[in-house]
Amino acid sequence: MDTNTLKAKVIELIGQIMEDETAYFVVSVKVKPTNNIKIFLDGDEGIAIDKCIFFNRKIYKFNDTIDRYFIEHVARTYRYSIPKPARTSIRNFLDNLALPISALNSFAQGKVDNGLATISSFLINSTLGIGGFFEVAGKKGLDYDREDFGQTLGYWGVSSDNFLMLPFFGPSNTRDLGGYVFDMSINPTGFNVLHF
Repeated sequence: MDTNTLKAKVIELIGQIMEDETAYFVVSVKVKPTNNIKIFLDGDEGIAIDKCIFFNRKIYKFNDTIDRYFIEHVARTYRYSIPKPARTSIRNFLDNLALPISALNSFAQGKVDNGLATISSFLINSTLGIGGFFEVAGKKGLDYDREDFGQTLGYWGVSSDNFLMLPFFGPSNTRDLGGYVFDMSINPTGFNVLHF
């Protein structure tokens, strides 16, 4: 496709977007060193439609800036000033507090074995692991899969819907955002920054 044809296709797409506010198109242009231009239009293989593209791009730039100039420095300071065994114990404690919520979500999805393993892990780590500071159950081979309310909603047929770039949290979708808000509202630790 030559550059004039490419320009005409892009202008046509922009015209369609202007006419119909509900039409969303993603155009990806690949230019090879040989100046061969390939254009993928909505519906072609490998193209995802992002209905919130302008919002998501702004939030991505915001997240990148905050990460580069603030969060990265806080994380490095935390890593260098707190010994690894202490960081591991703090993360274990906070993760352990969230296990009952994960178990409830397992049961809501019909994963009884996983729910029982999660509750068992919580009880073992809370007692033998001194309040969850030590991961005793995992070292003894008691494995479980973490479940959240977003996964539970998906299990019951709720669509993931739109891709979202969230401030500070990064990529998500509307279903998982709702699930995350619900989980954090009943989680005793609220927001566990060390989990990310």
